[in-house]
Amino acid sequence: MGYYLSLPALILAAALQSRLMGQLRIAGGAPDLVLILVLLWSIHAPLNEAIFWAFVGGITLDLLSVIPLGSSVMGMLIMIYLIKRLSVQLFHINIVLVAGFLLLGTVIQITVTHLILAFRGFGISPGDVFQYVMLPELFYHLVLFLPIYIVIRGLQQRLYPEPGTRL
Repeated sequence: MGYYLSLPALILAAALQSRLMGQLRIAGGAPDLVLILVLLWSIHAPLNEAIFWAFVGGITLDLLSVIPLGSSVMGMLIMIYLIKRLSVQLFHINIVLVAGFLLLGTVIQITVTHLILAFRGFGISPGDVFQYVMLPELFYHLVLFLPIYIVIRGLQQRLYPEPGTRL
């Protein structure tokens, strides 16, 4: 069921991000709704579903922006891979780890995207990327992640109830 939810949720998030989030910029950075949704869904989803969400989210982001097609997909796939590798080592994932995963994922996504842009000849100095993109985006993500995580986790628990629990 998570596969079917990914298309409308991520397309809507990408449309909102491209249309509205530019109005909420602080020092050049704005929240990345698609990144937040992909990452928060993927923490508790199976690996194949997380990869599907990362691919769909990355493509929708790239289609509605000027960066080369596939740039966001690469960043999100790397982000999902690392977070899944880390979460396998953990017994229980709590809200502090989710916040840490979100911060790590944001740094990975921004770094990979700007490296690809630099290889294409559209380089921005690393200091400017850190100051005007990464720091504001990290701030936004920390502010927005908890309400979004509560909704996503509730939806996942309804879609995939654990054995022995009743709805």
